[in-house]
Amino acid sequence: MQYGDNPGFDESTVAYVLGEVLRALIYIHDNGYVYNNLKASSILLDTNAEVRLRDFRDCVSMVNGGIRAPAVHKYGGTAATIP
Repeated sequence: MQYGDNPGFDESTVAYVLGEVLRALIYIHDNGYVYNNLKASSILLDTNAEVRLRDFRDCVSMVNGGIRAPAVHKYGGTAATIP
């Protein structure tokens, strides 16, 4: 993937970042929350190449052993991303 003079990330870097994002999402879910607004701009890399997620405003809690709260079923985000 290239944009202008930026060579972008190689495949192994993308795989690492996505793997770390998946680990974070599993952790969030295992602790009873749903991360509703995942997008590229929510994924940060620090100076040690550690992956961080930001923007937890749209996280919602699950209730009753995994039965999702009604807020999980609401749509949000950019209108262009809603089918």
